[in-house]
Amino acid sequence: MARGSSRKKNSKRAVSAKKQTANQHRDVIEDPVRMEEGPSRAVDDRMEEMDSGKGEKRGPSDSFDRGNPTHVTRSKRARLEDDREGNVDNNDGDDQEDAGGLEVAEQRDLAELWEESVQTLRKDNVVPSSDVVELQSKLNEARLGGGLLRFCGVGDAHGVVDLSDDPNARGNPRPINMAHVDALYEIFQRPGAKRDHEAPAILVTSPSLVDAECLQEMKDKDPRDVAAILPCIRVVRQEATQEDELENRLWLCRIDGTSMTKEVILRDTCKLKAMRKSRKRMKLLNGNHRFQAMLRLADDLYRRRDEINRLLDLPQEKKDPDLIRKMVEDLKQDVLGLTWRVEVYNGKQTSTIPTR
Repeated sequence: MARGSSRKKNSKRAVSAKKQTANQHRDVIEDPVRMEEGPSRAVDDRMEEMDSGKGEKRGPSDSFDRGNPTHVTRSKRARLEDDREGNVDNNDGDDQEDAGGLEVAEQRDLAELWEESVQTLRKDNVVPSSDVVELQSKLNEARLGGGLLRFCGVGDAHGVVDLSDDPNARGNPRPINMAHVDALYEIFQRPGAKRDHEAPAILVTSPSLVDAECLQEMKDKDPRDVAAILPCIRVVRQEATQEDELENRLWLCRIDGTSMTKEVILRDTCKLKAMRKSRKRMKLLNGNHRFQAMLRLADDLYRRRDEINRLLDLPQEKKDPDLIRKMVEDLKQDVLGLTWRVEVYNGKQTSTIPTR
């Protein structure tokens, strides 16, 4: 019953509204003043009556945009949704044209950038970075000079550089790759294949450890200059005379023309090693594999030395003096040639140089 009553009330309201609207239209038509001024005036008056209850209208100058047309930028999602629903925004065409123009311009810029790279690659001069320039400047200040390191005979590398197996004694602690050493050993046996001027080893030390005369000779010497005359590196030794005597005996393996016994050779060898270990020596930063290959070549020369000593111990009637002389001369030349070029730096200065 309540629902039926509600329907009747709504129906009555609808009929009343229709009658009111009809009366209003009739008033407009029957009003002679309005009809004289034409239909447009009648419509305008009716609009004023409808707006009379809404308050005073703002003019263009009172609005937020001061009467200027406002362009509304629609989001990409809104435009896509309109496209799905079939709605078309007149601004979409302009946006698409602008986006297309920007895309074409960007592609053209990228193409020009790629084409200009050819000219960059054609340049003859390559400017090093500021970091490289700064690093090289510090290295030049720390550089003591260049020299040679012997690997066989008297004054050999073991007396100048710590070549022990202790990784802490080297600048590069990585373990030895014996396959690499074997390959270098085979290469270095070929005439002219050593080419140490292309890759001098790097040593660091205190300037006070280098013999003063040797330090002066090393100064301004470039080990990369194949024509440079380089000094053999000599270090300060507290017991230099005794060390020299032991080195001479162990190289000749003879005392007063008589061959040394194996026991005496072992005793002197241990003594010389202990003396060298007790004093400071240079530190190897770079070149350990090359040095190990050079020591392998030195072992070959030591075997030739032992063969000469064997021939010297033969009875006089069995000796071949010419053969022995040739073997001695050849061995001397090979020992003198078994060197590696090195570049020596001040250890205190290089320790402050950052690695990059």
